[in-house]
This record gives sequence, C-alpha cells and structure tokens, in this order.
Amino acid sequence: RHRGRAGGAHPHGRDRRSRGVKPRALGALGISLALAACGPAPQDYPTLEAARTAGVVSQGLLPEVLPAEATLIRVQADPDDGQAEGWFHFPSSAFAALEARLAPYAPGTSIDPAIATYIAKKRTRGYEAYELRTPQARWLLLCSGPGGKCYFKRWPAASG
Repeated sequence: RHRGRAGGAHPHGRDRRSRGVKPRALGALGISLALAACGPAPQDYPTLEAARTAGVVSQGLLPEVLPAEATLIRVQADPDDGQAEGWFHFPSSAFAALEARLAPYAPGTSIDPAIATYIAKKRTRGYEAYELRTPQARWLLLCSGPGGKCYFKRWPAASG
C-alpha cells in the first residue's frame, strides 16, 4: 500500500537533504580555499607600538619611518618572496616630518603596468607617490597628508 509523502520526506523516514555534502558547506569550503590561495592573511595593529611589539618593524615588513603616532596599521606579508603591503593612519600634523624622510617616487624604465595603474588611481584620490630605499628593501608609499593615510608596498632590494 502506498503512503503519501509530504514535503520531500524520504520513504525510510530520512530527510533527503541530509545525504551527501550540503551546498552551504561546499560554498564555505570554496571560499576558504580561495582565501587561502590569495596569500597570507593581513595582520592589523592598533598602534605602531603594537606593531613593533609583534616584530613587524624588526622583520622589515613595515617601513621604519612611520610617525610614532601611526595607528590602524595593516600589514600583509609573504615570507616566501619578501614582499609586503598595507596601510597606516596618522595625524595630518605628522605628515611634514614623514614626507621629509621620503623621496618623490621615480619609476624605473620597466615599471610594472599594474603598479603604474595603482599609482595613477591613488593620485586621482589625492595621494602622492613616494619611495624609500634601504639596503634590504624598496618601498613605494602613496600618502595623503590631509587625509592622514598612507598605503605601502615593499619589495626586496634585489628585485627593485
């Protein structure tokens, strides 16, 4: 004798939707894999002192020229290739001292087109391009003095 099944009930009393991998779980797994493939997760620090305590400055992943008042610092670094990027905020009153420690950005003859586009976009938003060279690294900083924010990118000195 056939009994009517309501709402997708399984003939043996099991819910059909419970078999196999749920779409939501697949989606979460896919997002996790995509994020892992994007590289290391960014690290956030509320102050320059917190970043120093974490060793970010001593590891060379954050420029040593940041104003002491720098806050809301983000660093994303790839230890395999020595590159790092991120941003930091600072009081606009600290910009003159920061700018004095930087050189105007002078692109090389073979600038990466993606970097050139990045610089152009930031300039349209009021950021100026600067660079800092150390024996270990080359830094590109895009800073807005009035806005109190800089974005940075770091490459090992040998590649820049």
